[in-house]
Order: sequence, then structure tokens, then C-alpha cells
Amino acid sequence: MNNTNASATQAGFHYQDIVGLILFIDNVTDVQSINVEGEDDIDILFRDGTYGFYQVKEVQNPDNKNMSTKLKEALETLDVDSKNKNLKSLIYVSNANNPLGSLKNSLEFFKPYAYYKYSDLSQKLKTKIDDKLAIHPNIDKNKLGVMKIAYEGSDSMTRESELDSRIHHFIGLMGLSEAHFNNLKNEWRQMIVKTTEFPQTTITKEQFYSHTVVTAMFQNPNLDNFFNECQILPTNEIYIQDSYLHYLNRLMENFQLVNSIETNFILFRQENLSLGRQDLMINFINTYHLQLKKDLGLVDDEDDDIAKFILWISIKTYSVTRNIKGVMKL
Repeated sequence: MNNTNASATQAGFHYQDIVGLILFIDNVTDVQSINVEGEDDIDILFRDGTYGFYQVKEVQNPDNKNMSTKLKEALETLDVDSKNKNLKSLIYVSNANNPLGSLKNSLEFFKPYAYYKYSDLSQKLKTKIDDKLAIHPNIDKNKLGVMKIAYEGSDSMTRESELDSRIHHFIGLMGLSEAHFNNLKNEWRQMIVKTTEFPQTTITKEQFYSHTVVTAMFQNPNLDNFFNECQILPTNEIYIQDSYLHYLNRLMENFQLVNSIETNFILFRQENLSLGRQDLMINFINTYHLQLKKDLGLVDDEDDDIAKFILWISIKTYSVTRNIKGVMKL
């Protein structure tokens, strides 16, 4: 699985990527797709067809009070974004405690996370923006906002603490245990980094769901139970242990296929209400595994059992995946 290469992603995961993942999680019910390094630093397409554009400005010293240049640069780019006809929001994002510059007794952004629409800022902070907006008349103040997301410290646990708190909360909403934290974080991290490296690449909510479900389903699977329940020949057990991870990437990248497994199981269950739980599972696996094998592009006889295993683990985790879908409103 992708998340086995955690060291590579750790090296390539930076503030902008963290902001992108936080924004995706925060907006997961309404987002359609996200693009890091798209038209702007971060672009979000919402389900209603509108766009949010985010200018991300990191500073090495969060206590830096001279933010005039950063604010100026952000507004220049957001001015270009403001021409989008389906514009929802223009957001300036910073890790600075004074993202708009120094202002005595101003504590709005002295917290790990803070978001203020222009209309909610104090008059003195509005004035700091107004001074720069004089040359950007196209920017609609009603769609302008300022966001602070903390990023500081001497190790990744400290720098990424705001992201980690989001992930812990999100995992809880999905009904998953904390044992999934590292695998999911690394998988999501790599998805975001990929959009940074390849600007034309976006992450859709469907892709995010597929990666999440597959990562959660196949964490520490009990292969011995599968071998026993599905009566797998001992001669094929080692092949399954060595091979099944190889095919998970195909499943991760195919929301339609992940969804079809769930849909077909629901239909099969409705048509076979008289079957007990164990018989229902075994009959479904025996009925559907050849179709899944074909959909995954598998051709060898021993791959029948790979398809059976994917179906087996999908059924075992059906209630969890259904809950994940509900949380994401898919």
C-alpha cells in the first residue's frame, strides 16, 4: 500500500500541504475536489459549483510582525482569482500570529487556528487590509477572509499538531480506532503531496473516500480467519499473503469499484434474506468473486482467492465503510 513509504512523504510534506489536508477535512461534506498548486496555492471546488481560493504564506518566525509584503503578495494573487464567475471565497492563510501586521492588543490570531471573514475583523484590522485593497478594487470584501493555522516547533509532532487534532477528530467521527491514525495520515499525506508535485492532479471526494476505506479495511487483516472461513487451500496461502497488497492500489484508485462491491452486497442480501450471516457472506463471495477478479484485471487461477479476500474483508468492514460514506455525505 502507498502508506508503507512513510519516510518519503515525511520529507515532502510542508506547510502548504498541511493546510490543504486541513481544508479538505474541514470541508469534507461540501467539497467536490481540491487542487494544491492549481490556479492558486490551494483551490477547492465545492459541490454547488463554486470555488474557494487560498493564498498560503508561511513565515519562519510566527512572531514576525512585519507582514506587509506577505499580505500584499497574497492580495495580488487573490485579485486575479476574484475574476472567477463562480467565486465563493478568497482566503489569505498564514502561520503568523500577526498575519495582517502588528497591532497593539490584537489577539485574534494568537491561537493555533483562527478564521475571520473580513466583516468580522476589528475595524483596526480592516484598515490594515483596506490600505492594501486600494489598488485591488476587484476583490469583493464580502468574500475575503483571513485564516491562521499554526505551524511551528522543532519536530513534526509539534509542527503538525493542528493537523493531527483534525485527523483524530475525523477518525472518531468515522467510527475508526486510533490504531488507524498513522496509516490514514500517511495515505492522505501522499495524496496531497501528489497534487503538489503534479499541479494538474486533483483529489476528488470519491478518491479520498476510496483511499480511506481501503486503507482502513486492510489494516492488520486476519488472514487466518479468511483462510478458515473461505476454505482456502494451504498451497495458495503464501501467495495471498505475498500478493494481495499489490492489488490494493487498483482498488484505491477506483471509487466505482469500491462502491460496486457495497452495492452488490446490499442487493445480494436483499435477495437472500433467509440466509444466515455466515452463509450470506460465503455465498456472496462465491457468486461475485469472478466479476471482481475481472474488474481488477486479474487472470491467474490463484488470483481467484485474491478477489475472494477483498470481498471477505469488505463484508467484514461493511458497517464501518457505510459510516465513513455517511460522514463524508457521499
